Amino acid sequence: MRVESNIEVERHPGWSSDPKVVDWATRQGYLPRSYTFDSRGFERFKKDFPVDRCGLYLFECANHDVYIGIAKDAASRLPRHSKQHPDARIFRFLPHPGDEGERRKVERRLVRDAQRIVPRGVVDFGSALQYT
Repeated sequence: MRVESNIEVERHPGWSSDPKVVDWATRQGYLPRSYTFDSRGFERFKKDFPVDRCGLYLFECANHDVYIGIAKDAASRLPRHSKQHPDARIFRFLPHPGDEGERRKVERRLVRDAQRIVPRGVVDFGSALQYT
């Protein structure tokens, strides 16, 4: 593992996202780019989205459990999950500038649909529903 300014550059060599998750997320409209679930990934995300970071996010953990949530500003919301989920590896973003009620409806639909590909671990943070 390389270390740059005391920040791990390659936190998890050899780990890769589950291809089923990648395919499902892409079909749902999540952007093709994924970001590492660490300060470096959060900074890259902010550069890619300097404004308008309202939408839905998905992060995938080491065991390929998937967590879905909504945020007015995903760049400020996602880092708060890192202490609760140190096993999170990557995240993806789905821009959705509509109102919160509409985002919640989309979130619930995505959680239900995601259960088909990740039956043992899908969490919807916004509604505090957990499917394991």
